Amino acid sequence: MRKLIQCLAAICTDKYLHYLCGLGIAQLVAQILAHHLAWWLAFFLGFITSVVAGLLKEWYDRHHGGTPEMSDALATTYGGLLGVILLLASL
Repeated sequence: MRKLIQCLAAICTDKYLHYLCGLGIAQLVAQILAHHLAWWLAFFLGFITSVVAGLLKEWYDRHHGGTPEMSDALATTYGGLLGVILLLASL
């Protein structure tokens, strides 16, 4: 348990924010599109939207003086994946 706590403490707060944003984006897009499309397509597009959002944020950082990190894009992607998994679990 101690190793888990140390591992989580070593992750920058920035990664948690990317993770939560990815989760929120995926769930929001999937919930909106689920009213108009098949559930699997809505969930897939929600996930893809979170991936694209993470990549665009890193592109923006690169071109506007920020610090682009691939780990930020991955955190956003993992958040989007969890968002879709949670929606699948609620079916």
